[in-house]
Order: sequence, then C-alpha cells, then structure tokens
Amino acid sequence: MNAVQPRIVSIGDISVDVISAAVTFPVVAGAHQQVARASMEPGGSSNFMIAAARLGLQVTALGVVGADGIGPMVLQALADAGVATSAVRVQAGGTTTVVNVFVDAGAQHVFVFAHGTGPQLSLEPDWRAAIDGCAALMAWGYGLQEQRLRAPMLAALDYAHAQGVPVYFDPGPELQGFEKLDVARILKCTHAVLLTEAELPLLSGGQNGTAAVQTILGLGPAVVCVKCGAAGSTTYSRSSQQIHNGYAVPVLDTTGCGDTFAAGFLYAAVHAWPAAQQAALANAAGAAKAAKLGTGRQVPTLAEIRQLLQANGAVLPWPA
Repeated sequence: MNAVQPRIVSIGDISVDVISAAVTFPVVAGAHQQVARASMEPGGSSNFMIAAARLGLQVTALGVVGADGIGPMVLQALADAGVATSAVRVQAGGTTTVVNVFVDAGAQHVFVFAHGTGPQLSLEPDWRAAIDGCAALMAWGYGLQEQRLRAPMLAALDYAHAQGVPVYFDPGPELQGFEKLDVARILKCTHAVLLTEAELPLLSGGQNGTAAVQTILGLGPAVVCVKCGAAGSTTYSRSSQQIHNGYAVPVLDTTGCGDTFAAGFLYAAVHAWPAAQQAALANAAGAAKAAKLGTGRQVPTLAEIRQLLQANGAVLPWPA
C-alpha cells in the first residue's frame, strides 16, 4: 500500500483501560480474586484510531485528557501508533477517563468507569482546521457523556456537516444521561450510524428492529449499520439492505470489537468500496479483535485482518 491514504478524524472518548482477565463473575465484596493477567492500555476511541492507523489511514485525534500521568501515557501510545495527537487537549488539574475492564474466561466483560473531569472546552480553530478537508469524522457517544467535551463535540458535528465532511456516529451502549442528548441534532449531521441491535432504541425513540432503522434513516443518515457480533452485520440504506455473515474465530475478548469494526468500515467507506466489501472488512476487523485479549495496542494488525480474510476466501480491492 504505497498510495497516499485518506485522512480521518476521531473526536471524543480518549480513555485508559485497566484490564483484568479471567475474572470470575459475579465480583463479590470480600471475595478477593487473583486474575490471570492485568494490563493497562489506551481505550475507548483509541482502539479505533490504532486499528485505523494499522490499516493505513492517516488519523487525527480530537479530545481531552488530564495532565495526570495517565493522559500523557495514552497520547504517547497513540503517537507511537502513528496517530496525530497534537490537537488533543491536556488539562492541568484535569483527569483522564479511566475504565476498569473485567473479562471472564467466557469472553464476557463489564466496564466500571469514571469519566474524566476538567474545565469546559469549546470548538477552537485548530479543531476546525483538523476537520477541514478530512475524508470522514468519527464521533463517539461515550465522548458525549463527558460534560467538558459535549458542547464542542456537538459543534464539531454541525461544523463537519456544514463543510460537507461525512460524519460517522457510534452511540455506544446506553449510559446515564443519554436521553438528555439532542439526538435529532446528532442524526441530522450524520452520514452513517454504526450500532448494535441493543442500541437501536437510543436513536429511534425506543423502537427496535427494522422499524428503528427506518426511523433513524428518516432523521438524516444515509446509512445505518447494525453490528450483530459473531453473526456479522447488516447495512441499511434508504433503498437497500446488505447482510454479511461474520467470521468464526476463537473468542478471547470482545472488548473493543465494535471500535475495530468501525475502523474497517471507515477504511472501506473512504475508499468507496461497495457495501458488501465494506461489511467484509469491518466484520473481519471486529472478529480479528475478538481473537485477541486486551485493547489499545492489542487491536489486530493489518496482517492479522488480511490473514483472516484470506482464510475465508474474501478478496478485497486493496490499494497498490
């Protein structure tokens, strides 16, 4: 892949994951456990950004961390992966979002998290400049849960939409306060929504299934991609429906699979691949992540994703 690759921007949800593997559920007060493995990795949108950079895209990060030791560590890991981090705000006196991730032997997980805190931010000129001319803006619902970041994120969606930059939005699972978000404003600016079946009601007034998809499409997006885990995904437009089966892998950890799926989806989208090939790459990226334990620097490499595709007979139009 020697051709110059498109540049994309990710806004929001820069965190650190503290991962404990092979936890026994339920976790009970006083019933102490020794786990098989513990690690600390960049989390949240960092999974997406590292995976996208490994696929070959130019990636710019927008968001905020604290000057608390954790934040600079996350930014260094992103920079080492080839992600541009100079526009990320590092707040003196602020904190970085921390997510404790407990994973059991059956690859089930639970998050115990604390959103980062710090002074309120605004959409400043360097963030607008980063959005100008990019191939796509990826926005994260988790980031909208951070009070200091919500206003500039919403303003960034408005700005990108006005500049003709395609906005991709992943709401993430329902969190406290999601109902207070201006969903109509978000969807008006969004080109494509990536979400699970369980998340459909968040954006459709409580609806499920195809009724929810049609409601979301009616509010602005041209594409809704429903992630179905090991079963694959279904991509809807206003005139078509593309079902793509998943890829079988030995599942170690599903944390970050959706983020890695999004990296594959955007890579294919900004290269204008047909819907079936977009789904193939996205499903393979998510499956390759499920076969690996951990997040951040543990997301799959390009070679691992291509190996999975080749093993399943998938031929994709990679750039020369």
